[in-house]
Amino acid sequence: MKLRQIDFRWYSASSLVLFSALFGLIGMLSLHIHTVSPQEAAAGEVILGTMEEVTFSPFTAFDVWWFFLFTVIGAAAIVVLSRVALIFAGRGKGASFRVTVRMALLFAVVMLVCWLPYMLTWFPGGVYSDTLNVIDQAYGVVPLSNQHTLLYTFEWKVCLKLAGYNLFIGCALMMAFQAVVMAAVCSYTVLWLNRHGVGRVGCAFSACFFALFPLFPYYVVSLWKDTTFSAFVLWFCLCFADAVLTRGRISRVQVASLCVSALLVAFARNNGKYIVLAAAVFLLVVCRREIREALVSLFVPLFATLLVIIVVQGPVYSRLGVDSSSTVESLGVPIQQVARVIAYDGELSPEAEDVFYSIMPRETWKAAYRPLLVDSVKWNPSFNASALSEDKLGFVRAYLDTGLRNPQLYLEGFLMSNAGFWDPLMGANENVAYVQLDMWSGSTVSQVDVIESLTGVSLRSLLQPHGYFSCALFALIMLASLAVLAVNRQWQWVCALVPMLLLWGTLIIASPIAYSLRYCYALVLAIPLFVAFPVLALRWPTVEGPLYLTRDRENETVMMDVDSSDQTLSHKE
Repeated sequence: MKLRQIDFRWYSASSLVLFSALFGLIGMLSLHIHTVSPQEAAAGEVILGTMEEVTFSPFTAFDVWWFFLFTVIGAAAIVVLSRVALIFAGRGKGASFRVTVRMALLFAVVMLVCWLPYMLTWFPGGVYSDTLNVIDQAYGVVPLSNQHTLLYTFEWKVCLKLAGYNLFIGCALMMAFQAVVMAAVCSYTVLWLNRHGVGRVGCAFSACFFALFPLFPYYVVSLWKDTTFSAFVLWFCLCFADAVLTRGRISRVQVASLCVSALLVAFARNNGKYIVLAAAVFLLVVCRREIREALVSLFVPLFATLLVIIVVQGPVYSRLGVDSSSTVESLGVPIQQVARVIAYDGELSPEAEDVFYSIMPRETWKAAYRPLLVDSVKWNPSFNASALSEDKLGFVRAYLDTGLRNPQLYLEGFLMSNAGFWDPLMGANENVAYVQLDMWSGSTVSQVDVIESLTGVSLRSLLQPHGYFSCALFALIMLASLAVLAVNRQWQWVCALVPMLLLWGTLIIASPIAYSLRYCYALVLAIPLFVAFPVLALRWPTVEGPLYLTRDRENETVMMDVDSSDQTLSHKE
């Protein structure tokens, strides 16, 4: 297939410098965080390590050297990845292969079959402590709360009702529901990639990745809201990409998919609404020149959806008394920064002392502080959450004043609060909300190894995790994909990944824990997108707008119509 040659002078020097510097900064900062091993930590886990066990070393003149070194390595990696993407773009033959809906359904079935050994080995799944609270709400034992989202509670209510309120069967139905949702979204991703130019090899790689990579069955078996939420985020990202790449010229079915996926993301996790709202505003900016054409067909239903989200999660939830997204939950990182200043005897004004010590005594702040986890502070029996909620403005003023007096401690507190989402060395040795295969404490459910019961042979030792991936690894893969797109000025494809970038950004800004794969699990699902987008963008480079791919089955000709131009490219295979 003949392709337009890409001149590497297209490289955007500013983008190359920006992303290289970002990788350099990440590499340099990662050298400053030091932890003991889980065996050496007093509590047995690094995540619970004290300020003596988890430290941030002082900045020195050598940091300039490390920053420069990692920046050069980052720049070289971006150039090499761009060359590799160009090679694959030139070898693409996606036009001769088409994934049909029937094939996509077959992919979904194959995925379910590949995941089945995990599901039967840990039947009917494993729960996280948060899930037990949701189950109690579904049973009506405790009042409804949106802390773990009403949508997730509703999912459990339906499964329990279908099971006759038998918890064992209800859990099995919930695991089956998660498996079907995951398989459906993953198979749709393969279909979507093929419709946008990914060929036989790329589709096979994506399907095999979804079917065989253990993190997918692990999250099917782990019964928590993050599994379905991540699937919804991937679906929303694909719908959002359609809207971006066509500058808002999508069909009614695609608009409906965008709105439904936006609703599911917003109601599946409490940070979902921020992802959806920011993505919608971003889409409006991208399509500003085509606003007249897309206003009625796209933006009216989309912003009506946003209005529903705002009204329901605002006045309606408040009226029903289920809005429990407390001030404490939204201020995890600031609380960690304040706790670090107090723990290290930083400078506090008298006014700030009055505010902070009304929330918790000084010595308790010091004893409770854990650099990587805010839970030890906010769940401390002495923590006065009502004092914080009743004087939010006073806390904000004291927080800002303390930050001006202790900038380095604030920076260290911020970096250690979300370290595992940007530092690939953090969280790679611990199962901290990585997967939850067999936890049933506080429940009457007993887990059954169905395969062992039927055959006498257990696969647990073979299938269980033998190592852990850092959350930051998948974030770095996303950033590398964005870097390749940016330096080649493929801005539309950069914009198409905005929902994933927003998910990561919300964790960096307001992470409830320093590392937990489940919070950014959608980045794992999006790996095929991160790999395919640079290749697709370089295969069909455009300046004015996206490419519309159409197929003429009779002569097997692919037409690429460049938006806002009369240019047409075609080729015969």
